[in-house]
Amino acid sequence: RVAVRSHAYPLRAAGDFRCADPLYNWIWQTGVATLRACAADAFLDCPWREQGCYVGDVLVEQRVLRMLTTDLSLARRSLRLFAQAQRPDGQMPDVAPATKADTLCDYTLLWVIAVGEHLAETGDLGFAREMWPAVERALASPVWREAASGLWVAGGAGAKVFGDSGLERAAR
Repeated sequence: RVAVRSHAYPLRAAGDFRCADPLYNWIWQTGVATLRACAADAFLDCPWREQGCYVGDVLVEQRVLRMLTTDLSLARRSLRLFAQAQRPDGQMPDVAPATKADTLCDYTLLWVIAVGEHLAETGDLGFAREMWPAVERALASPVWREAASGLWVAGGAGAKVFGDSGLERAAR
């Protein structure tokens, strides 16, 4: 006896896009299909490999979700996972939930941006209040230091930045 079980997040797309250009229509349909494939109990980076909830993906997937529906509970769930997994130094793990403690410092700031965008789009002050302690810890992290330019840079032992990983490899 053979059976197949499938579980999919009940994403009900209210938004739609159609135009005279078939390429743009295909791009929209592919984007919706991709979001559906990466929606489970939280956003996933992909449906076949790691199937992890990464902050960088959450930021993008949250933006796409807002174009499709007003139900942003999946975005809130994904953002909460990181607030719950926040490290004592205020940094967010790369992926949550996870047993690895690695962090990419810029992912922490992407999480702060995602929380801010969620508030701007929804006006959900209750959720903002819930996330605020984690935002404060993230911004107060001892990993940050101000450069001469006035911009923040990640400093200290073991501080890694995803945005610079290609440059770091090229420099070696």
